[in-house]
Amino acid sequence: MGWPLRKTKKNRRKKLINLDSQQEIQQKKQTKCCFKNMSETTFRPDQTSIQCQSPAADVATVIPHLIVDIESDNINVHILALKQLLNIILDNRENKDLALKYNLYPILNKFTGNTVKNEEFVLSTTILHIIGIRNSTDDQSILAGIATESMILNIFTSDEKQSNAASNALEGLIEENEIIRNALLTNGFLLKVQQTFTNKSSSSSSSSQTSNATPNYLISGLLDIILKLLATVGDLQPIAILIPLLNEMKSSGEKNIKKKSMNILSILITNGINSPSSEPSKEKESKIQQLEESNRLKDEQLRQNVQLIRTAEERAHVNEQYKIQAEEQLRAQQEQTRASEERARLSEQQKLQVQEQLRTKEADNQRLQNEINQLRQTQAPSSATHSIQLIQAVVDRNAIIEDNKSELENPDPTGQGVRFERIQDLNRKAVALRCDRLSVSLNNVIKDGIHRIEVRFEKCNNVEYSYGAVGIVKAGYKIPYPSFPCNSEQRMTVIQSMLEYYGYFGQVLFKFSYESGNVKFSDGQLIAMELNADVGTLHFFVDGIQQPVFVRGIKEAVKFYFHIYFQGSSFSIVSVKKLPIPIAKTLLNEKVIQW
Repeated sequence: MGWPLRKTKKNRRKKLINLDSQQEIQQKKQTKCCFKNMSETTFRPDQTSIQCQSPAADVATVIPHLIVDIESDNINVHILALKQLLNIILDNRENKDLALKYNLYPILNKFTGNTVKNEEFVLSTTILHIIGIRNSTDDQSILAGIATESMILNIFTSDEKQSNAASNALEGLIEENEIIRNALLTNGFLLKVQQTFTNKSSSSSSSSQTSNATPNYLISGLLDIILKLLATVGDLQPIAILIPLLNEMKSSGEKNIKKKSMNILSILITNGINSPSSEPSKEKESKIQQLEESNRLKDEQLRQNVQLIRTAEERAHVNEQYKIQAEEQLRAQQEQTRASEERARLSEQQKLQVQEQLRTKEADNQRLQNEINQLRQTQAPSSATHSIQLIQAVVDRNAIIEDNKSELENPDPTGQGVRFERIQDLNRKAVALRCDRLSVSLNNVIKDGIHRIEVRFEKCNNVEYSYGAVGIVKAGYKIPYPSFPCNSEQRMTVIQSMLEYYGYFGQVLFKFSYESGNVKFSDGQLIAMELNADVGTLHFFVDGIQQPVFVRGIKEAVKFYFHIYFQGSSFSIVSVKKLPIPIAKTLLNEKVIQW
């Protein structure tokens, strides 16, 4: 069902098409910019969020994630989440119960209740408008009001060209469609006009000019619409409410406004209407009563239909809730089973690693003892002092050396992105001052030897796992801030220079490849890296347990580095050591990433 399109001249059509094209291009630029800023709200893209952009995505999976973002205190994710929700509402026109099923009305009230014309307000009201139209009645008078609502909003814009174009378009609809004409007389449009004329009259009588004064082009456009209504409608009585204000404007308004006001008053007087209190004829009054009764009956029928639909939707919602609860219970049981199996596996793996470490220590002790015995047997008593020195050299060569000099390097000289705190008189704790990608390296350049570093993250968790990462960076590369720039060339340099073990996914990423298999880690856990520069390997440990994914082929100088994201999140270096022998061992399930 719809109304006939307005026939316009070719030049006006071209002008409107060009205007729409320019607006569409500008809108696409803004959307592209917004998406570019918002799509990198996490350190690495989440595979689930990527799938959510597919037309075949599961709505039942996507919408709860979007609601979490909309209700989040992180304002950077609101616009993108609302746009994705709008696309889902548009694509699911047959699924009319989405608003009730996911309780969207109070959620969107977060933005619509502020009545601030920002992007969040525009998107949330648009979503509610679409839902309202699809769930609306088929009554033509109500649909006509909906059709003119957006047109009227464009008339009341601060852009003169936009307002004039909308006024001309509405005049065309008035001329072509009787339902539109009647809707404008009954849906409150005349009250908006009355209020606008009142504001104009008040600002004209005031001695001071204000920025909120009603512009003349708006008054002129509204007068043209009233003239078009006078020329097309049968009952002119509703327009009589404007007579006092028209009398004022014909005396004190701008020349063009005076002329139009006088024309309207002349037409009203010619039709016997000279004041707002003019009594309609009995025939018209009877017709109005009949229309009101008809509308009342239709409203009652509409309320009954809406109630029936709501009852059916509520029953469907309850059934869906029962189904969801049953599925949740099943998933919880399966998760408990998997967790128990994982704990048992990790316990057995840790046990084997401890046994292996004990065997290694025993072998090292035996080797040292054999070397000492050989030295004692081969050296004469007269060279006892020399023997002691040789034995001491063997012991020192196998001792662990604590690094009490290395500290964190500042990637942000402005001091707006990171704050350092002293641990044992060294900069070994970094705190993020804002929500952005922050990567901080240790100033120790490693070319040879076996080096181990341990670190803990704080306030980095997103739900359960950490948005923190550990890794190595080429010694000659200066880490920028933010550490993942928008410039594609700089971003390519970052990808080729920095390797990381990311806590949220448990993946090791380098260049354009990643390997899964390591556990996800969280705040408070002890995360360690062991870099054996002599053989070119890097191993990772979580709470003392060696992880299967490691790095091989490191043949250049590198530095340790650490990454955090959220404002207020931090990491602290627990220890930095140089080892005589490696702790990392060969695992049966190990996986390798090539440097």
